[in-house]
Amino acid sequence: MMVSVVFISNSEDGYVQEEASRSALGTMLGGNDPSLMIIDVEYDVERGDVAENLEWIKDNGGLVVSNNPKNVEKSEYIDEMSVEEMAKKMLEYDIIIPY
Repeated sequence: MMVSVVFISNSEDGYVQEEASRSALGTMLGGNDPSLMIIDVEYDVERGDVAENLEWIKDNGGLVVSNNPKNVEKSEYIDEMSVEEMAKKMLEYDIIIPY
């Protein structure tokens, strides 16, 4: 049974950001449907495997969104979504994991 999981990331810590993207990717590899929502902070897409993780998530049908326009500008794998839209979208997930 596929479970839909969303990771909510609002940490400015690059290590935590990398772990959030890695966890979302790991969830996908486990046969689930992951998404990553980045709230307010600027994501360090240059750090470690973050860019590659976001690419894998998006290429496999996952959602990667942020309300921060700088993230959308820095990465082709991040789409823009308001916090209000994110809140509505979260209701569709089986599991919500704050990171």
